[in-house]
Amino acid sequence: MIKAVLIDDEQLALTTLEKKLAEFPDVQVLHCYLGTEFKLHDLHHLDVDVIFLDMEMGELTGLDLADSIQLTYPNIQIVFVTAHADYAVRAFEINSLDYLLKPVTSARLKKTLGRLQEALDQIKGPSTTYLKNSEIPFEIKCFKEFQCIHNGQPIAFKTTKTKELFAYFVIHRDVPIHRDVLIEALWPDQDYKKSKINLHTCLSYLRKLLNNYGFSDCISLVNHSYIFSLRTISCDLHQFQQLVQSIEKVDESTIHFIHECIELYKGPLFELNHYDWANAIAARISSDYLGVLDKAAQYFAATDSSKMLYYLQLQLPLFPYDDKKVAKCMSLLIEQGYRNEAIKLYIDFKNRLEKDLNVAPSSELDELYHRIAFV
Repeated sequence: MIKAVLIDDEQLALTTLEKKLAEFPDVQVLHCYLGTEFKLHDLHHLDVDVIFLDMEMGELTGLDLADSIQLTYPNIQIVFVTAHADYAVRAFEINSLDYLLKPVTSARLKKTLGRLQEALDQIKGPSTTYLKNSEIPFEIKCFKEFQCIHNGQPIAFKTTKTKELFAYFVIHRDVPIHRDVLIEALWPDQDYKKSKINLHTCLSYLRKLLNNYGFSDCISLVNHSYIFSLRTISCDLHQFQQLVQSIEKVDESTIHFIHECIELYKGPLFELNHYDWANAIAARISSDYLGVLDKAAQYFAATDSSKMLYYLQLQLPLFPYDDKKVAKCMSLLIEQGYRNEAIKLYIDFKNRLEKDLNVAPSSELDELYHRIAFV
């Protein structure tokens, strides 16, 4: 059974292609996405063989989306669907399986499915080490709270320190970590000899846990340094870092990467776990997130004040005491006719300052409030 996902910004095109594929009993359409409804991390939860992807979808460019899909899921096949024959060359340049010209005919679709089946047979042959998305044993969440999930269920660790050790390994994947560095990070105030025993105990628990999921050699020891290497995991932090690296500048081809970052960032790294060793890393990741939001806000500053406001408002939780950001948001709210929302933003900010810091808002912000509140 070939399992497919369809992505197009036109509902009629989606419906038409879905009906065409229904003519082939060996094809199952798992989901149809209308343009920007598609999120890259959705593929973690779908057992996908092929994506039929429209090449031109307004701000969402099919070629760029295909690049990001193949970067993260190299074994998912891409078939472009386009109304322009000259796009075929560009389609093959990024190693797509095939392309279909609209309107799609049954005969042409049959030929594409034949190519697809051949490609899948090669991928799933006995000589490969291919692991399908649904077989990935771990889904790891690092934002807000460290969680490990298998088949939709949270994984239970024998001790909290075993869980923390795994979090440390996930953050430092493929990096040699000296035994004493681990001890200092996880047991900073404990006797060295006792800490060393605790480390070996947690390592034993962790190796046993990973072995239960079929990974017996992912933690190695070389010259007193441990190396954690596990490729077949789905990790929100790793995805986030990949996306941030892809956003050198904001334009129509990268704006969907920013939307993906927003979806992934649920809060500061390990916020609910209180891992002291992770504080500096969490601050750096939050700074990366802020940078992404700031780039987006600046991109829309001259063309779309409502979108600029959206990206500025997302920054407020990261800077709960920043009166300049509050003032900017208030000004944009007033500009767009949301006077009551601007007043509420000021009052909430004022109450937070008084409660948390026992200080009052700046005179500039207070003056802005009085200008809009008493008109």
